[in-house]
Amino acid sequence: KHLDKVFKDKQALTANGNLTMRDMFSPKYRRAFLVGIFIMAGNQFCGFSPVFMFFNVFIAESADNNPDTISSFATLMGTVSLLAAITTNVVVEKYGRKPLLIYGMGLMCITQSLYALVGYFGGQDNFLLKYILIIWPIFYRLSVGTIAYVNAAEVAPSVGVSMIVCSNWICAFLNVQSFLPMLNMVGINGVMLIYTLIEVFSVKMYDVYVIESKGRTKAEMLRLYN
Repeated sequence: KHLDKVFKDKQALTANGNLTMRDMFSPKYRRAFLVGIFIMAGNQFCGFSPVFMFFNVFIAESADNNPDTISSFATLMGTVSLLAAITTNVVVEKYGRKPLLIYGMGLMCITQSLYALVGYFGGQDNFLLKYILIIWPIFYRLSVGTIAYVNAAEVAPSVGVSMIVCSNWICAFLNVQSFLPMLNMVGINGVMLIYTLIEVFSVKMYDVYVIESKGRTKAEMLRLYN
């Protein structure tokens, strides 16, 4: 029975020989593939790359434009992000992928909207802003920052995983390139609100379209998505 199940799983993933990029758009793989790409898009357009790459811009006034303070908080943020990533590897098997994805991104929404509100009403020099931004990576790593890659590996064949991960870096490029123009148009608090709105939309879509992959084979996931 075990060998029969293995054979059927392999057959479900390798029908008609080796898979190609074109196969990812066939009815058999398309939905799981597109959901994987959408999760990756949320991974970037939640503000991940700009927050990490332009961290000094986000906290400069809150840190009194002190280079040492900015450097210390940048190091602290990286440390928090690393510890959160390690923690996620422990809890993801316990709580599943979809709950972490949804609730973690929901907390990201709260954190980023809080940053924007404090910035609007308290000014960019408010000391709280740098602390708020230190908390954000915890929720990012506990949710889409990790689950996006786990999902891709668990629902798509190898060629699909490669394409999904590639879409992540395309989105990263577009996100970083759009950050400074958005910053000039709406200011840093406006940018944070835009990221928050994207996250709200993403949470809703994840709730509707993402299927829990914990404890399931790729063949099972393909059947569920179809």
